[in-house]
Amino acid sequence: SSGINAEYGALKEEEEMLLQKRQIYLEEMSENEHLQKQMEICGQGLEMRLRDQERCRGFDDEALYDWFELVNRKNKLSHLESVLVISIKEIDINLQQKSLERQLRDLQNVRKKYKAQYIKSKEQELVSKLLQLVEERDHLVNMEETQRLSAMEMDKQFREVMSATAGITV
Repeated sequence: SSGINAEYGALKEEEEMLLQKRQIYLEEMSENEHLQKQMEICGQGLEMRLRDQERCRGFDDEALYDWFELVNRKNKLSHLESVLVISIKEIDINLQQKSLERQLRDLQNVRKKYKAQYIKSKEQELVSKLLQLVEERDHLVNMEETQRLSAMEMDKQFREVMSATAGITV
């Protein structure tokens, strides 16, 4: 029982750690979304600046550098988002697996209890059948003894009758 409780405690602790990790990833995703929105706003302003430059005199190197830097950061945030989504799904799968394993163990424990009850009732049934067989055997032994005694009595009576009527000793 203490082994089972320790096992459940360890599983519960592992689930709690997974849930905490999941929460951290969700917070990172929220922060990531916030950064992506800020970059979107920044990107819109940068895009307008680049269009103005294109119309007037051509692209400014600094504006192009800022544009490529923004695209690079957005790509990194997009990649981070993908990693976080996968990590959260992995945690969800691990949590579901832990839950299913716990349910399976619970069922196995119930089965063990059921088996114990089944075995106990089966043992009682077998003991009852054994007692019945012992009683039947005692009955047979008694019948045999009765028949043996009856046969001995009949034999005795036969001898007596034979001895009395014919004078024959048997």
